[in-house]
Amino acid sequence: KLEIDQLKASPFQTHLTVGRVALTSPGNPMENLLEFSNGHLRLDRNALFRKKVIITEGRLNEIRLGATRQVPSEVGEIPAPKPVESRLLNDRLEGMGEKIVGGMTSFLTKRFDENFETVRFSKEMMDRWRGEYQVLMGQAKKAEQRVREIRNLSLALRENPLNTLRDLPRIEQAVRDSQTIKVDLNQIKQALRRHRVQMAKDRGEIVSTKNRDLQRIREIQVSGKLNGQTLSQLMVGKIHGRRVDQAIGWIRWLRTHFPHPEKSLETLRDRGQTIRFPGIIEEPDFLVRNLSLGGYAEIDERSFEFTGALVGLTTQPRRYGKPTYLHLQSTGDIGFNLKGMVDRTGDINRDRIIFHIPALQIAEQTVDVDQRVGLRIGKTRLEIRGRIELAGEQLTGKVTTVQTGVSMEMLSALDGRMASDFIGTVNGELASLRKFETTAHLSGSLDRPSWKLSSDLGPQLAEVFNGTLAEVYASKKNLLRSKLNHQTEEVISELGNLL
Repeated sequence: KLEIDQLKASPFQTHLTVGRVALTSPGNPMENLLEFSNGHLRLDRNALFRKKVIITEGRLNEIRLGATRQVPSEVGEIPAPKPVESRLLNDRLEGMGEKIVGGMTSFLTKRFDENFETVRFSKEMMDRWRGEYQVLMGQAKKAEQRVREIRNLSLALRENPLNTLRDLPRIEQAVRDSQTIKVDLNQIKQALRRHRVQMAKDRGEIVSTKNRDLQRIREIQVSGKLNGQTLSQLMVGKIHGRRVDQAIGWIRWLRTHFPHPEKSLETLRDRGQTIRFPGIIEEPDFLVRNLSLGGYAEIDERSFEFTGALVGLTTQPRRYGKPTYLHLQSTGDIGFNLKGMVDRTGDINRDRIIFHIPALQIAEQTVDVDQRVGLRIGKTRLEIRGRIELAGEQLTGKVTTVQTGVSMEMLSALDGRMASDFIGTVNGELASLRKFETTAHLSGSLDRPSWKLSSDLGPQLAEVFNGTLAEVYASKKNLLRSKLNHQTEEVISELGNLL
């Protein structure tokens, strides 16, 4: 439905002034596809005599696209076009990326097995040797006691030989005990020799178990590495996808709403035949040669004011033989430049947009790596540039964003020294990451658009994360080695003291 509040025409000066004009969006009675507050048009007088409307120049002011209506338009039921979201071709990697990145907490809170084989073996061995020591000491003390008793008897007989006859039974027992003591002392000596040999073997076994423990420590490593491509998708895939969908929406708007040869709006003509002289080029029935534009639009939910020009708009593009060009630009808080081309002159409909937004201020945001680890990205400056073409139904092009002045910080609710060391090292490395670039390569069609993501953010983060994880694990392995060496030295020292 087209609404025109006011229309003033000056047939002699061929000026046309219109008040507020609103064109309802198909399928949405609460939205205007296009509206503007006023317009001034200059018409070609000679063309009017030939029943043609050719606007040589003009201006439309305060244009708004997609403005919300206060009152629904009384239009027939027209099905609204279904919203189409582009498909990220990297989607098959997303699950793997989230799995690897989402395991960050498990990496940083992993409990290492410190129940070394060396410690277990040493404990069992020392318990055995303490028992052997107690048995040997008991035998030695008994032998010592018996030797002391014989010595005391000998001293008593020397001092009083007359008591020999009285103490004869004790003397006979002492003689028998001396023989037994010799046998016991010999057994103790043999046991000591065996213990020395066994201790040497046990010491060698301790060294062997220690070497096996050291090998297990060397085999400790991070169970998975973060992949740069999947990390890029996790960090910027969704937000970049929204920008891609918005850009595709612009070229979809051109394809949907600009005239097509099969939808010609030719004026009704009287009966008769028009005879044209040779060399005279037939002009379209309706043509806008040059129309200045001024209005308001929105990018990333931010409004901005724009100016521009529309050149070569016609209802009969094949007769006109030239594409239609649209140029919009803004120099306010959101610098914006868009060049559009609509070509309906051939057998294949062609559309193209080239756009550049040099500086958008992006607010601080936090991306959850997993439930207990996140990455905070401070305020940054964003540049967006892109070129999208549509030939027939084939969609091609790319949309690139460059973020500068980047500041990143890893956030963590994890306890423990390893997590603390990791976060501190990562944040130190992230201080040098000040810029990253993301590009979406488009393919498919308007009905099924798809794109492939490439970004240097993921590889940069992956290098920092993987390198820091490797350093943290290496530090932990060094601590385990030091602990193992200390425990082994203690056991060997105690074993030497027993010996």
